[in-house]
Amino acid sequence: MGFLKLTWNTFCGQRAPVIYVTGSKRRLSLTLVLIFFGLSFGATANTQPQLTQELSAAETLFASDAKAGEAAFRTLLTQQTEPEAQLKVQQVWCWALAPAQPDAAVTLVQHVNSQHPTMAKLWQLRFQLCQGYAEEQRGDNQRAFELYQDILQQELSIQDPELHIRALSLRAEQYARTGEYPKALADFQQALAVAAQQNDPNAESYISNALANLYADPAVADYQDAIPLYQRTLAYHRSKQNLQDEATALFNLGSTYESMGDLPQALEYLQQALKVELQRKQPDDIAYNQRSIAIVLTKSGRAAEAVALLDQAIAHYRNSNNLEYLAYCQLSRAVSYKALQQWQLAADDLAAAEQYFKANRNPRFEARLYKEFADLQAKRGEWQSAFLLQLQQLQRDAQLQQQLLDQRTSALKTQLQTEQIRSDKELLQQKNLLQQQQLQDAEQLKLWQMIALGCATMLILTLLLLIQRQRKLSRQLADLALLDELTRLPNRRHTVAMAEQLWQQSNASTKNGAPFSVLALDIDFFKSINDTFGHQAGDLVLKKVAHCLRFSLRPQDKIGRVGGEEFLILLPATLPSQALEIAQRLCLELEALNWPELAPDRKVTISIGIAGKAQQADLLQLWHQADTALYQAKHQGRNQAVLFSV
Repeated sequence: MGFLKLTWNTFCGQRAPVIYVTGSKRRLSLTLVLIFFGLSFGATANTQPQLTQELSAAETLFASDAKAGEAAFRTLLTQQTEPEAQLKVQQVWCWALAPAQPDAAVTLVQHVNSQHPTMAKLWQLRFQLCQGYAEEQRGDNQRAFELYQDILQQELSIQDPELHIRALSLRAEQYARTGEYPKALADFQQALAVAAQQNDPNAESYISNALANLYADPAVADYQDAIPLYQRTLAYHRSKQNLQDEATALFNLGSTYESMGDLPQALEYLQQALKVELQRKQPDDIAYNQRSIAIVLTKSGRAAEAVALLDQAIAHYRNSNNLEYLAYCQLSRAVSYKALQQWQLAADDLAAAEQYFKANRNPRFEARLYKEFADLQAKRGEWQSAFLLQLQQLQRDAQLQQQLLDQRTSALKTQLQTEQIRSDKELLQQKNLLQQQQLQDAEQLKLWQMIALGCATMLILTLLLLIQRQRKLSRQLADLALLDELTRLPNRRHTVAMAEQLWQQSNASTKNGAPFSVLALDIDFFKSINDTFGHQAGDLVLKKVAHCLRFSLRPQDKIGRVGGEEFLILLPATLPSQALEIAQRLCLELEALNWPELAPDRKVTISIGIAGKAQQADLLQLWHQADTALYQAKHQGRNQAVLFSV
């Protein structure tokens, strides 16, 4: 799948920039993004219409010109004589600063607290929420979480529904970031319920989108719950004629259906999203959607169409000098070229993408890159190169696992530090219980350390098991490449190799050689089956015939698929007369099979040519004799076995 594309607007209608969240197959882990721009809560309630308009104008100006916007806020602040009005101006200013200038936002909150030491507790909580979001932008997620948590523990926060909704949504984002998905879901669901009670369709729409994104995350994978929520946001944005967010909702629907494996439905929504982006005439969004559609087309067996779309996207990213997304598109096009068996073109694109990732380290995409490289080399028969590339993939996967381990360990350490600070505060307040409290804290600290050590050990063991499993899979890679993908029988190359080996063994076993026979087998009227019932039915026939043949042969016998509907059976230590009996039995067993998948009275039969080792010069002559006998069986009416005779 591609990537989730999220767009967040304000409760007051101002547009926020499109934000892309990337991940593995689709996403490594969903980090929900919640940015509420626009007039802050409390800024419009009981506010003079003129001040509301001036605040909106200052905020809009700040979004395009920060310096001019700051001057506008300062002017508005000096014009206000009432403390309540000053707080409203500073509140909107804080939220304007927080996304791009978080340090300035924190400084502003500190200034407000010192300037208004007796301001109402509800206003303190509003500024605390803005500070929490600014701390989040500074990278101090733990501090942000503590501020959000403190707000939600205050019963007073319920008195301001918008404050309550935002605090719940921002805390949900933090829970999602650390992988605590049940808690994140609970917070988003509660925020959605409050928004519904307030009859705020704009807030409902964007919280629904956030909740849907969380449901659609691979770690949650509750796609059936995500779909109705995306449909709900789509209907809302269409009613508002909001093309940007309509395209986002369509894109997210397509991405979710792709995760579900419903490729036709995914393609339909992604193409609708592209149509809307073409109306908006936004080249970056158009190219992004083209790449996503191309990925689904390749998965759907339409790689040639995918290449055409990727060519357009690559041309755009080259012209705009967007090297990161150029590399992503080259990686996707390489996958499409592989599907078309255009090995060199695939290799060229992978090499081009590799240059970018070498200069701009991204372990996740490097792992994907080397996985595709290894697969390409395996398909070209370059096993040593494929093995080395897969080792590089394992190294990148190990780096990702180590990063996750470091993050979780750091989070546990931070939680321990936070708990210690809280305990110290309690000790100061409860001097009479100092000794007992210190003992409890020491025991709790030891417990947390043991938990942290246990978690770290489990993560390391998990990583080692994954590496061991990947190494085992890499050893199986060469064997898997020798199998026919549809029937899971040995392919032509592998079958010929087995035949040569058995031929040589039969020649070396005794002075005159051991008996050895081959059966050349062909499904009767297979083209008619394809034409009448479709290629899907034809594939089913091939798999069912292969399964029947495999389990009807002796343990020492070998079978492989050597052509479209052609199979070769190798019978070591078997005389021609014995081979004829085996072939006739196979014909009868195939004829007895029922085929409800085709038609109630439809029968599938086979014709078999048999040749036994005699005075042939080599294996190819023996095989040719079996093919000649097969042709004779076809000529005599099919559904029979014929032994070659001179």
